[in-house]
Amino acid sequence: MVENVARRSASINQHGDTSMAKSKAPKISDIAQHITDSFVGQIEGWMEAGEKAPAWSCPWVNVGNGGAYPVRANGEPYRGSNVIWLWFVASQKGYTSNQWFGYSGAKEASAKYARSQGRNIEQRDRKRGNGHYFWDVDNDCLFEGGVRKGEESTPVVYSGAREIDDKRNLDENGDPTKKVIPFIKYLNVFNRDQVEGLPADDVELPDVDWNACDNADAVIKAYPLDVIEGGNRAYYSPSKHEVHTPSREQFKSSAEWYAVVFHEFGHSTGHKSILGRDIRNAFGSPEYAFEELVAELTSAFVCAEVGIEGRIQHVEYLANWLDVLKNDKNAILRASSKAQAAADHIMGRDQIEYAKAA
Repeated sequence: MVENVARRSASINQHGDTSMAKSKAPKISDIAQHITDSFVGQIEGWMEAGEKAPAWSCPWVNVGNGGAYPVRANGEPYRGSNVIWLWFVASQKGYTSNQWFGYSGAKEASAKYARSQGRNIEQRDRKRGNGHYFWDVDNDCLFEGGVRKGEESTPVVYSGAREIDDKRNLDENGDPTKKVIPFIKYLNVFNRDQVEGLPADDVELPDVDWNACDNADAVIKAYPLDVIEGGNRAYYSPSKHEVHTPSREQFKSSAEWYAVVFHEFGHSTGHKSILGRDIRNAFGSPEYAFEELVAELTSAFVCAEVGIEGRIQHVEYLANWLDVLKNDKNAILRASSKAQAAADHIMGRDQIEYAKAA
């Protein structure tokens, strides 16, 4: 919370319907609506059951490349709304890996692994059109690795920009100036668990000591903001640029205290001198609920990196989020984008360096 509002700590739903209606080319707006509907359906389920939300974190523990974050085939981490969405889908589907492939990337990964095991797999160009396929030379047949038949893909959002000639605006030599056109599109991906011919991730569960988290402490120490323990409220004070929390001993676990701190750190990034979000909103307003959602997602991202998780303490806290999501299908995407920027700031990352992993 910002200023004098009690904090209720971290978590997002990771159960619900993730299936999309079949279509050849779903629109970005359809995907945004589908993601939002998935979250809304689960939140309503929690509220009807009067249950606490499960951990706002990934469903796996340190598997594959990239730790808790979902990663691409090359190990690059996904970012923003894709992180939340892939966590959600993995939990709902029961996937144990954090690695995701495109269809052809899955085939190539399977072929590469088969070669490493001594099999003679050749890559051959198609006689018609572009592309290639893989041939099992030893068995004189088409290589069968890749995405298993019948597996459903998961859409992820990809954004970028392309440069074109702006013929309406010419430079001093009469040549078109350059114009940057942003774009957003979707890609279909598959979890490693859906791929035939790849070994399972070698998962070694860490022996976590919840009474101490060196990684989390290091983040708190490095962040240029005082954390003042004591009292019965958790909040960020914009005027003093400091965070107040109850003492660690007042929490059921140190993990919950860290989640609260990172939530308030999330609010602090909205300060006009940092990312400049509007963080002084009336309690109960849509703007207030949206900022709380940004702070929760920020906490989730940072907690995932340092290896801890938190939980929402009261189910009624979800009601404000529910209103925001129902009224704006793009709210979760916008909140995730802002939360990713906030997490990058808290972790001390260079925005330019990580832009390619959007």
